[in-house]
Amino acid sequence: MHRHPLIALPLAALIAGCSSTGSDTLGSLKGKPVEIRKDAPVSASVSDAIRTYEELIQEGGNAELNEKALRRLGDLEMQRIDRLYEDGNGEPVTPESYAKAIDAYQKLLTRYPRYPDRDIIIYQLARAYEHSGRLDKAVKALKIFARDYPASEHAEEVGFRLGELLFQETRYADAEVAYATIIGRGQTNNRFYEQALFKYAWSIYKQDRCMDSLDPFLSVLDLKLNRDITPAELAGMEFISRSDVELINDSFRAITLCISMQGKRDALTDYLRDKPVRVYEFMIYQKLAELYLKQERTPAAAEIYTSYFDRSPWHPYALILHDKAIDIYTTQKSKDEIIAAKKEFVRRYDILSEHLDKTVHNDYHRYLIKSDNESLYKIQTRLKVHLLDIAQYHHAKAQQTDSLLDFQEAANWYRLYLQYFPHSEDAPHINFLLAEALFEDRLYGEAAREFERTAYEYGVHDEAAEAGYAALVAYTEQDKLLTGPDKKAWHRSALQSAFSFAKVFSRDPRAPAVLAKAAHELYEGRRYNDAVMAAETILNRYPKSDPEIRRTALIVLANTQFERQNYEIAELIYLELRLLMKEDDPIQTEVQERLAASIYKQAEHFRAHGAVTSAIAEFKRLLETVPNTSIRAITEFDIATSHIILDQWREAANYLEAFKRQYPEHALIKDVEEKLAVAYMRLEDPLRAAEALRDIVDNADSPETKREALWQAAQLYEKAGDEHKAATTYNTYAEMFPNPLEPAVEALYQAGQMHKALGRDYFYRVQLEKIYQADRNGGTQRTNRTRYLAAQAAFVLAEPHYERYAKIQLVEPIRKHMQLKNQLMKQALKAYNKAAELGVAEYTTAATFRIADMYADFSRKLLDSDRPTNLDAEEMEQYELMLEEQAFPFEEQAIELHETNIARMTDNGLYNEWIERSIAALAKLVPARYARNETHDFAATTAH
Repeated sequence: MHRHPLIALPLAALIAGCSSTGSDTLGSLKGKPVEIRKDAPVSASVSDAIRTYEELIQEGGNAELNEKALRRLGDLEMQRIDRLYEDGNGEPVTPESYAKAIDAYQKLLTRYPRYPDRDIIIYQLARAYEHSGRLDKAVKALKIFARDYPASEHAEEVGFRLGELLFQETRYADAEVAYATIIGRGQTNNRFYEQALFKYAWSIYKQDRCMDSLDPFLSVLDLKLNRDITPAELAGMEFISRSDVELINDSFRAITLCISMQGKRDALTDYLRDKPVRVYEFMIYQKLAELYLKQERTPAAAEIYTSYFDRSPWHPYALILHDKAIDIYTTQKSKDEIIAAKKEFVRRYDILSEHLDKTVHNDYHRYLIKSDNESLYKIQTRLKVHLLDIAQYHHAKAQQTDSLLDFQEAANWYRLYLQYFPHSEDAPHINFLLAEALFEDRLYGEAAREFERTAYEYGVHDEAAEAGYAALVAYTEQDKLLTGPDKKAWHRSALQSAFSFAKVFSRDPRAPAVLAKAAHELYEGRRYNDAVMAAETILNRYPKSDPEIRRTALIVLANTQFERQNYEIAELIYLELRLLMKEDDPIQTEVQERLAASIYKQAEHFRAHGAVTSAIAEFKRLLETVPNTSIRAITEFDIATSHIILDQWREAANYLEAFKRQYPEHALIKDVEEKLAVAYMRLEDPLRAAEALRDIVDNADSPETKREALWQAAQLYEKAGDEHKAATTYNTYAEMFPNPLEPAVEALYQAGQMHKALGRDYFYRVQLEKIYQADRNGGTQRTNRTRYLAAQAAFVLAEPHYERYAKIQLVEPIRKHMQLKNQLMKQALKAYNKAAELGVAEYTTAATFRIADMYADFSRKLLDSDRPTNLDAEEMEQYELMLEEQAFPFEEQAIELHETNIARMTDNGLYNEWIERSIAALAKLVPARYARNETHDFAATTAH
């Protein structure tokens, strides 16, 4: 176990050495006073010296000699162990290695209580105790030293060592007292003061009194960070040694951990409120926020960053930290909240600027802040970003809301940017954005002036020509708002601006087109007279101008005639314009569309005034003149509808069919399909009408439209004699529209009838099963009709079971045929019960009759079954009796069920074929009771 000395006292000068003549021996020294000089070197090896002193102590003798020998023995033992540490090899150092030294020091202190260097011996004993792991005794020895030798030159070192041992043993309250003692001795010539102050703070912190520890931790930071340097230099801590950086960071860590545990937003500000301002306080706020970020307490971190301003609004880091909060908001908050934080940054910048303006040399710390160019550059850089973000945010918002207030706010922020940074590189661009915001705010006069300022007052820049051109647009817009003399004056200003544009930006490709653009803007503003005048001026005054400009003038003239509804004149100008253009001309399509629209409007005019035939001719002329127009489909549709107006259904159908083929995805396709269905119905072509209706089903948006079209299509297929498609369509109807229930069941019934008519027995039975299941699952939508059709379906489905049952005869082998007949009867009974349970009289009585008839049949078949041939007379007699016993209950059940049918005649006044058949059956089964005319007479009476 290696324990290095924790504090090495300068004891070499205090440890005595031996001096002797060459003839002296240890034995001859007995009883003689031995002079031990403290500065004498050790002439022999340490181990030999230790043995010599051990022998001397064992021999006893002179007390003074023993006293010095014990002292020398203890010191030599400590020296020997220290050398073992230094060598790092040989004998290992263990706690037991200190036993001799401890024993020597203890005996010395016990036997010689007035030993002059008693304080050194106590310290050495404490050191030996500590190195041997007996910390309790080391603490006790150090406490004795501190109590008895407060004026010792080693008192501070001993007190600190005592505090360290107590802290190591987690005896933080005792450590606090020990460190406090060192601190109480003052800072002057106290080389343990800083460390004691730091450990004193930690001792308090470790006792869960973290708030009490803050003051001493701050005192530590005061010692290290209270410098007359700028905040940027302070934050960099390049002037701090590596060991002090660790101590500072530990102090910050303790402070921030303590504050973070308080659970209050303003815990740090509250703590600092009544305390003098420290130059490094901003670092505490920053460290606390960083701690919150590590703890994923992001909102709390943002609050701490912003709260430093409340403490020190004059400090640049109040804004630097606020900017860090904004960075957090970009991932945590909405755009509105981020912008609000940026606005607060600007407000705080104004407050900081005011503080800096008022700062003088007398306020030295604040003057240092004023000279912190690094921090102020950071702030101003971020200020530019935030000002621009705020302005552009309101600008974008205004463009969405079209709110004048939002445009005004955007303009105000742009102006503030230019106020702060009038000579920045991006000032022309910001001025341009300001002008745009004013333009969108409909403040065209101000916008024109700002555009002109952007164009002509910032020298050469990328947006100068664009701004000059935009000024002309602003003049045009403002012109729309003016009347009278103001309008004329504004015209003159606009003209001057146009001249400035042409002069300053003579190489700009738009310069020759300024008048053309003005003509266009006048046309857009519906000032047709002025637009025509400008366009004609271009054509007359600038005959050699770019062909594009001439085309623009022609477009203005043609469009103006179009807007004035002079479609014939507009068509002529568009035709002239088309002659000037090449096939790849960028305005080719636009001109073609306008030309087509002019002809279309003429056709519409004819149709509106009843000249439908002329309208058709004009529509067809449009297709010949502009075959690739975007309104071709609409034109062809209008031709079809015009034929409908004239009851020319075949022509209409032809155009509609062509439309479907050419424009299957067109928005009018639904109208086309509806009209096509009507056309074929008018043409008495049910099959095509049905197909058209099926197309409507595929494309219609409204479920009701689909439902009606599907039903009508099925009926038309039926009318056309296509039973297969009719059945398929009825089935499709039932699948697509199971609700409402009754028409869905009716559709299934109709499909079934189609299959039945086609002799498709399997599909017919499938339909019957669908009808039964649809009604069964119909819930509250079930009606008398659905129950009737379901009962009918169930009964028809049951009949094959009855037929299979009736075919089975009870012949040899009897057992086999008996089992088969019994099984088939159960199946038939289950099927007929489905029909009976629905409560439809017609099929309830039919099912009842069938079930009764099966019971009667089973009874007869038993009695008529083959007899075994191996029975004697007596056995045969017994066999006959057994058959009668088995047959009788079936006959009784048959009678009972037939009587149930007859009871419906009397109870419900019901009489039908199946009741009549039950009466006939009973007449055979029980002739004595039912083979009478009265019964038939009663039945006949009831039937009427």
